[in-house]
Parts: sequence; C-alpha cells; structure tokens
Amino acid sequence: MDNISHTIASVVAGLLVVLTAGITIWEGSTDHLVSLPPAQVAAAEVLAEDPSQPGEYPFESWTYGSGTDLRRPEYNTAVRFRTQPVNAGPFVYIGGWKATLRSWYWGFDTDCLPLNGRVWAPVGDGPFPLVLIVHGNHLMREFSDPGYAYLAEHLASRGFIAVSVDENFLNMLDNENDARAWILLQHLALWQSWNNDPQHPLYGLIDMERIGLIGHSRGGEAVATACAFNRLSRFPNDANVLFDFGFSIRAVAAIAPSDGQYQPGGHPTPLRDVDYLLLQGGHDSDVCLFLGARQYERASFSEDAFHFKASVYMYRANHGQFNTVWGANDYPMPLSWLINQAPLVSGEQQRALARLTVGAFLEVALHDRTEFVEWFRDPNALRVAAGDDIYVTRYEDSTFRTVADYEEDIDVTTASIDQGRICGDRLDTWHETELRFRDPWNSEQENHAVYLGWNPDEQEPSDLLPPVYEVSFSPCSVPAGEGSQSAALVFSVADCGVGDDPVDFTIEAVSASGATASVALSKFIAIPRPLAVQLTKTDLAERRLISRPAEDIFQTVEIPLTAFVELNPDFVPGSLTLVRFRFDRTDEGAVMIDRIGFCAAVQSSHQQGP
Repeated sequence: MDNISHTIASVVAGLLVVLTAGITIWEGSTDHLVSLPPAQVAAAEVLAEDPSQPGEYPFESWTYGSGTDLRRPEYNTAVRFRTQPVNAGPFVYIGGWKATLRSWYWGFDTDCLPLNGRVWAPVGDGPFPLVLIVHGNHLMREFSDPGYAYLAEHLASRGFIAVSVDENFLNMLDNENDARAWILLQHLALWQSWNNDPQHPLYGLIDMERIGLIGHSRGGEAVATACAFNRLSRFPNDANVLFDFGFSIRAVAAIAPSDGQYQPGGHPTPLRDVDYLLLQGGHDSDVCLFLGARQYERASFSEDAFHFKASVYMYRANHGQFNTVWGANDYPMPLSWLINQAPLVSGEQQRALARLTVGAFLEVALHDRTEFVEWFRDPNALRVAAGDDIYVTRYEDSTFRTVADYEEDIDVTTASIDQGRICGDRLDTWHETELRFRDPWNSEQENHAVYLGWNPDEQEPSDLLPPVYEVSFSPCSVPAGEGSQSAALVFSVADCGVGDDPVDFTIEAVSASGATASVALSKFIAIPRPLAVQLTKTDLAERRLISRPAEDIFQTVEIPLTAFVELNPDFVPGSLTLVRFRFDRTDEGAVMIDRIGFCAAVQSSHQQGP
C-alpha cells in the first residue's frame, strides 16, 4: 500500500511539475481579442506635425541628489548638484521591524528622505518648461526611475527639461501616496531655488511658469494629489502641517494611474483648470480597472482660459511596458507565470504611444501649440503614428457647453441645462445608470450615463419607425454668432455588445425653423465592440481580478455643425434646438451615451515650433 501511495504521489508531483512548466512556457491566448474597427480616413495624414518624432534640441543628462546614497552611485559621488534631505514624517509612517530593515537597506529614515533625480535638459537658450516624471510602486530593489529615459530624452529634444524623480524608497509601502505627492513638490521647490539663485549654473534657464507633472501607476495618482496640495495652505489630513507651494503647474499626465489610495480629507482628489492627460492599457494586469476615468471626470475647467483633458485607451497595452525596467511582466515571479502575455503589443509600440501622446499633450499645455489637440480627437491618427491596435479616445476642453451629462437628478426626461428636455420612443431599454468597474466588487466609476437598447423583434409589427432618443434645448446652448459656424456637436458613446454587429446610428439635427439634416455616425468614426480582455492564463486567476471581460470605454464623437449645413443649406447652426439619435442603421443593439453638448473650434496659437 505504501508503494502505491508513493507511486501516486510521485505521479501527482510529476504532473504538477509538467503543468507548472507548461504554464510558464505558454505565453497565453489571443482568442478573446476584438477585431479592429473599419478604418476611417486617417487624420494623421493631414495633421501638421508628428509629436512622436524627436525635436531640434541636443540635450545633456546628469543627476542630482544626496551625494551619500549607499545603493546607487548615480546619486552618490556622480551627482552634479548635491541636495538636502527632507522630513516626510507627517506623510508616511513605518514602524517596528519594517522600519529597522528599511533603514538598514537605504541608510536613512522617513525623516531624512533624499531628493534624487535624473535630468535630461535641452542645450540652448532657455528658459525651458520643467517636467517631472515619477514612477509608481515596484520592487524597491529594482530601481524604477531609469525606466523613463526614453520619454525624458524625447521631451528634452523638444525643448522641455525632463526629470525622472527617484521615489524607490517609498515603494512596497502602504498609505504613502500623499508622501509621493509631497516629495514632488519638494523637487519643484529645489528647482525654483536653483532658478532664482544668480550664483547657480541653472539660474534663469527654467521656465517656472510652465510646469508639468507625469506619473505612472501610483505616481499617476500622486501627480494629481501634488497638484491639489500645490494650492493649499495646510495638509488636509493634519492642519498643523503648513504648505507653501503655489507653483505654476499647468499640466498633469497620468499613465495607468491608481485612484483613491489617498483621499485628501476623505474626499476624491479635485483637479481644476489644469490640463489633464490619461493613458491606459486594456491588458493592464496591475491596475486592471480603468481607474483614471474617475480623475478624468473630476477634471473641470472655468471659462477664463483654454484648458483641455484627453484620455487614450490602448487595447493591447499592459502596465509595465510604459517603463523599460518593469517590462512585460505586470507581477513578479511566480505570479508573472499566470499573466497572459500573448495579446500584448511590443514594448516599443507601447512606448511609441507614450512619446506621441505625452509629447502632443505637453506641446499644447506648456508650449501653447493648440494645434496638437487634434491628436486626441481621432483615434485613427494614433493607429497611423503609433501602430496597429484599437485606440479609444476622449477629449473635452473649456469651450465645451453641457446639454446632458446625467448627473443632475433622477428624472430621465430632464437635461443638465435649464429648459432642456429628453424623450425617447420605441426603445426596448431606456434608463440612466451609474457606471461600474468590472472588478468583483462592482466599484463605482463616479459617473452616470444613459443606457439605450433597441430590438425590432420586440416592436409591434405595425410599427415601422426606428427607435429614437432626442434632447431638446434652447438655441442659446449653441455657441453664438460666428462661433456657431465652427462649433461641433459632441457626445461620448460606448457599444454595449448587444446584437451581432458594431453599432451605427443616425444623428439628426433640427433648427428652430424646422430645418433638419442627418448624418451617419460611421461617417465620422467607428465605435469598437466591447474590448474583451483575458489578463491571465487561467479562469480561476481571472475571476480574482475581474468579473466581466470588458470595461465600459467611451469614445468621444465630434460632428462639426457645418456637416449638417452641407446637407441642408436652410439649417442654421446658431438656432439648433434638438438633437435626435435615430437607431436605424443596426438591427439590434445597445449603447451608453454621456456628456452631450457643444464645443467651439480650437484656434491654433502658432504653427511654428517653440
């Protein structure tokens, strides 16, 4: 009997070895992938300049830091400028044996954190805008800050001082995101002191009125928090800690950010009158929810000056390939053996998208080259410049005027503006809903939209008219005068995956005189089917991460009002009073629609480089 038991145990052990080896070698599956939507005319062919191409500036690279770092020579004897440590005690606490171990490893405690940074600076006549890049959580012994050299070099060539900030000593901690943000502001204070010191070699070379922050993962949340802290006089979680920053932060970019790990005073982090870029990969196994969509919704603008926000979702991108150190594995071994890597684009393609989008974003925000916003208004432009994949984009700027955003009340017949009314007819499904993420806990996206479904089989045989959903409003909702001629109807839409075909429908505009014109959605953009993912190689591991394969991803649609005038010369854009969605181009389907409104054309400030 013992021999039989031993044999069975040996067989089981052998099978486990074979299974483990098989899972390790097997890259995974691509069976779940959604096909590319039909290509439209690529805007990239007519855009003025490709921001993913290097600029005209030569650049130099160097480091600054404590000059005493035990683990990293680049922050020891190799530093160009030595910096003084800062006390982050109010923002992060480490106790017990963890504090002892980390103090031994790093050679310092939280009351004596270094200000270390890698710099790529253009060579030429300044001043140059300053951009800080900060990593997120990772193995603290596998240093993350070198992983953005590809992006920093690119930005330096285009006339930005780019700094990859070292915060590795905050990695593998909890409840430290406020410290990550505060450290960034300390770096800004350091650069300001250098710029203001006539004796310093960097005197006058930094444009401290044009500052951008870029963060990845937890760093993507930290840059928004830093922007919020920048405007406060006291720390929200301990008012005895004084703040005195007030830097001119004009741009915040978040790459696959976390959200809500830190909430100032228990509130979601606000973002007001700052340009915001969100970049997310669909096959991100670390931040496997589109958490940055919440911060995107919270980014708001006044009418005093031009600001914009943009979101780019790259279907087959992951988390780590935006950092060359992190690579294709979103988890360390042995968990990385379970990650489905087969669908992923190459690391170079992923980083090409980062160079393109971050480059375009900062050209607008810090060089005032507003023509670069066009890169965020047509996902086909990204397909041409960054490589074949599905890109889903959102865009909104301070010229946007809301008609319906579904946040105002529980009445489905009211819009977001006074005198705005909504009605629907022959719809199989019509309700306003709170959007949820795909995690097993069904977390809130902090956003609402309307869900509309249609199915001709559910209609009465005698009813041959297509389902419709319409929003009416007063003509004053549309930009007045000459602005109405360059304005566009804007809305965001997501295909809910009902029916056999990608959704298409008709958008009909009606002016006060009754003049009507209709255009097909597919004339302007192709909306992808729900973007299913398979993050892991096993269903058991998959269910631990997500409860459904596709996130609700919205695509912004812009239809110039001149498109309606071309079809009906009697249509007057300035007197538009009704927009009707007529679901007559797909037999069966369902969509979610959000943020219906109007925007004015963005005027280019200048066509030549800085």
